[in-house]
Amino acid sequence: MASCFPPGYDIYYVCVQECEYGGSTTNVEADIFDYFSKQVGDGYIRLAALSLLYIRVIVFVKARHKHKITHVKTSKCATVM
Repeated sequence: MASCFPPGYDIYYVCVQECEYGGSTTNVEADIFDYFSKQVGDGYIRLAALSLLYIRVIVFVKARHKHKITHVKTSKCATVM
């Protein structure tokens, strides 16, 4: 399968919603994060990942830039409609 990421970028941000499936004993979060890690390729590292209910957010950065990035913070807040 070809990568879903266009080449040439230093940072990729992935966000998917309604990201859940049933009938499986596997960890959905791990499945999604692993899938996109394989898609982006070995030249990138997962900088941050976050889940809230059925929403998944992942940030990848080129491995060569890892030493330039510090103090990564994440947070989440559910809202009620």
